[in-house]
Amino acid sequence: MNGLQLRGCRSGRISDPFWREVERLAIKAPCSKQAPFFICRLTKGGLMSEVSRLPLGDDEGDNPIAIGDDRIGAVYLVNDWGVDLAQVTIRHRRGNDESKQEQYTFHNVEPDAKVGPVPVKYTVGSGSPFDYWWIKFTTQNGAAYTCKSNFYCSISSDDDGTVYLRVDGSTKKMYVKFSKSSGCNVELESSPG
Repeated sequence: MNGLQLRGCRSGRISDPFWREVERLAIKAPCSKQAPFFICRLTKGGLMSEVSRLPLGDDEGDNPIAIGDDRIGAVYLVNDWGVDLAQVTIRHRRGNDESKQEQYTFHNVEPDAKVGPVPVKYTVGSGSPFDYWWIKFTTQNGAAYTCKSNFYCSISSDDDGTVYLRVDGSTKKMYVKFSKSSGCNVELESSPG
C-alpha cells in the first residue's frame, strides 16, 4: 500500500469496498502535510471520512485518527538578568487553557545559571493549539517582573522539544529559543511583588 494506512474511527483495516475506494481517491487527493502524517478529508455517499498517510511500519491499531501529535518537551530557564533571582515561576499552556498547563517555581537562581528541565506537553500537527508562555520573577532586592499572559510562541514539529526561556536584564525581555524553529521574545514589565 505504499505506506498508506487508512483508518476509520474504529477500524485500522481496509476491509470493505468503501475504504478501498477511499484509498484509491486518497492517492490522487490533495493533502496538507502534517508531521508525522498527512490528513485528507473525502466525501463519498454523504459520509465524511478521514485518511492518514503514516510512515511505513507505523501500526496504530484500532485507535481513532489523531489530528495532532502530543509530545513531551524540556524547558530550561536561563538567568541573564545580571542578579540573583529569589523566585521564578514559569508556566506553559496549550491553547492558553488552564487545564492544559505545566507550571514550576525555581528558587535562588544565580546570574548566568541554567536551571531545569521542566517537562511540558505540547502538540504539533493539524489544528494544534498555540504554546503560551508566562513568567514572573522576583530579584533578591524585591523587584518583581512579569510578561503578558497571552504571549504565545509555538514549538514546531521540526523541533526536538528543548525550549530555553532566557530573561535578559539589559533588554528587559524574555527570549524563547527552540532547537530549530524561530524563537520569539516578549517585554518584561515591573509587577507588584
